[in-house]
Amino acid sequence: MNEIAHIKTTKLAIKIANQIAGTRLTGPKAALLAASSADPDYFQDVEFVHVKGRRDNPHKKEWLTLDDKAHFKSGGLSLTAFNHYIDIKKGPGLFDDYDGYSYYRGSAHKEQYQKAGQLTQGLAHISAKLMGLKVDEGISYWLNDEYVHAAGRQWYKDCSPALKNYSYPKDQGVYAHKQAELTARFPLAGGRGKKGHGFPYSVFLPVDNLARYWFEQFRKSGPKRLEYLGPVMHAIQDAGIPHHAAGYSGNWHVEYEKALDKHIKSVYREPDFHLQVKKLTKQWYWEDPRPPTGRLRLRDRGRKPAVNWEIRQLVTWLALHAYHAYAKDYHHFSRGFKPNNPSLGRLYILATAMSGLVLLKATTSYAPK
Repeated sequence: MNEIAHIKTTKLAIKIANQIAGTRLTGPKAALLAASSADPDYFQDVEFVHVKGRRDNPHKKEWLTLDDKAHFKSGGLSLTAFNHYIDIKKGPGLFDDYDGYSYYRGSAHKEQYQKAGQLTQGLAHISAKLMGLKVDEGISYWLNDEYVHAAGRQWYKDCSPALKNYSYPKDQGVYAHKQAELTARFPLAGGRGKKGHGFPYSVFLPVDNLARYWFEQFRKSGPKRLEYLGPVMHAIQDAGIPHHAAGYSGNWHVEYEKALDKHIKSVYREPDFHLQVKKLTKQWYWEDPRPPTGRLRLRDRGRKPAVNWEIRQLVTWLALHAYHAYAKDYHHFSRGFKPNNPSLGRLYILATAMSGLVLLKATTSYAPK
């Protein structure tokens, strides 16, 4: 979703939460919460390092050295956005229940259909110059001599706080601590692309981890920091985008989100749409006597989410639906892109209702009725 879509969706979720449970999400704090739902796309909390020759200190200019370049953006895109995916298509993750974006260690290198030359905006517009490459292929080629500066690497000075914040190594029990996990996720690069090195072989943090961290921060701070729920809203709404749930930057990702923008404009003020969202949120506002434990599986898409599910499970449940649309409604985009309006509408209702449910989870003490 773009900035305006995130804000509008969050405003509607706030309205629904107020109607269902009498929550008092109003005034400047509610406005701040809605505005903060767009912020994660602009966070500068993941540092990339462009290796120019041999690796050197990217934060220091040195004599007779072709200095490496540290940066948080590329092609106008904040690089933190790579943490806004969850690769349901790949199946069980290497580091989490489901991993985030990865080119060679995820789904993005397979079944690409959109050529980079068809794009005119975002990070991929750079790779559009590399005619003949697909979108994710072009991004990987463009960034093949870059690495993600993670804790445990030389010259690290809290350069990428998002990585530490969104890392939960205890869940899988493979790595003893965050630093060990992050160095495994983000291999170093040299001045040229090489198998096993750098960005193409990195595994980013999944979007449910982003939601989990910020939900925890809100729980610690309480109502005085309502804006901490903004990134949670952002994570939920991104998880409802088919490409975010399948791990692709390309395959008409940009075009899909433009079609979604048009849909939101057409339905946002329709009473029937509001009623559908409210009805669904109200149905989910219950306590599941047998909430899921551990990783959700594809079959769990058929379960009814509940207010006592873990935040990561609620995000993943929505992503399961988004991936189902990617595979079944759009055939992995192997036939190009034409908006499937019923599918697009269903996913948007689910994403908006889930946003409302999570607001209720965060701001009410649920009592079974």
